[in-house]
Amino acid sequence: MPARSRGRWTAVGRIVALGALLVVGLVLVDVFLDPASRRVGERIVTAVVFALAAARLRTVVKLRLDAQPSSSFELARRRPVTLDAEPSRLVQLESEIRAATRSQRFFDAVLWPDLLALAESRGGSPSPWLARPRARSFGRGPSRAALERIVAEIEVRR
Repeated sequence: MPARSRGRWTAVGRIVALGALLVVGLVLVDVFLDPASRRVGERIVTAVVFALAAARLRTVVKLRLDAQPSSSFELARRRPVTLDAEPSRLVQLESEIRAATRSQRFFDAVLWPDLLALAESRGGSPSPWLARPRARSFGRGPSRAALERIVAEIEVRR
């Protein structure tokens, strides 16, 4: 119950803030603009305040509509989604490779130990034959081509 009353007070506070913004804007227009252009200034200030209010109202309505469940017709039309473990692992591996090419720190902490473990599982210690790729400038990890060469070396050693 307190969350609901807090939301109401937040809404009241935003309405008061918009009203205060409108009043301050109109006072500034009245003080700084000459009488010939005051009417245009007042309309501009009013339009800006109403645009802010409409944007906030649109966001609130969109969030409330998104929170509502879909209609039963729409739920019946959808087919159940089955997640396969292999494609999700493939997506995870692709995101790790992408992160490793962007960040040398991620490559050092995550991908390089995984590659070493893979090489060890393929046959013995990889330290004499597996060379660590060079990092690129600006803290980026090795290139995708360098990672492909490493994986090819590990595959050859099978």
